[in-house]
Amino acid sequence: RDQRLRWVVLGSFAVRLLVAVVLYASSYWRWPLLSSLQLGKGFWIFGLDSRAYDYFGRIVAESWAKGFELPKPEIGFEYIAFVAGWYRLLGAHPLGPIVAGCWLAALNGLLAYLIGRKLAGHRAALLGATLVGFWPSSLLWSSQLLKDPLSWSLLFAAFWLAVRAGP
Repeated sequence: RDQRLRWVVLGSFAVRLLVAVVLYASSYWRWPLLSSLQLGKGFWIFGLDSRAYDYFGRIVAESWAKGFELPKPEIGFEYIAFVAGWYRLLGAHPLGPIVAGCWLAALNGLLAYLIGRKLAGHRAALLGATLVGFWPSSLLWSSQLLKDPLSWSLLFAAFWLAVRAGP
């Protein structure tokens, strides 16, 4: 109900989405923005796992469609399954799961608010939501095809459930 919280969550999503699209486009079209860190095709050196998630996500999505045996990637299968499911349902483009990651990361501000309000009151909760929503490294990681936003969301949800269940 708090307008400020709404602005924090939606503002965080907008900033994350802007960073994601600018970084993706910069690398994809080789714009002169941090050129030495670009890997091309929308990927960056600081998000090396992104290429692997995209690659294996495409292979797994195709395997599901054609009934082939699934590959056994060494980087773990959980997030690859998320990416492959997204690709299978909505099309194989890295920006899809990136946008989902931006949204999940922005919603972490709401979860931080709920945790903070229960433990420390409204003002502290709003400050916590703002810090979580606009933490610089969080903005960067959520702009890449990485499992971090999903992991953070699961952790925040677990913390919120634990705090909610307590006295």
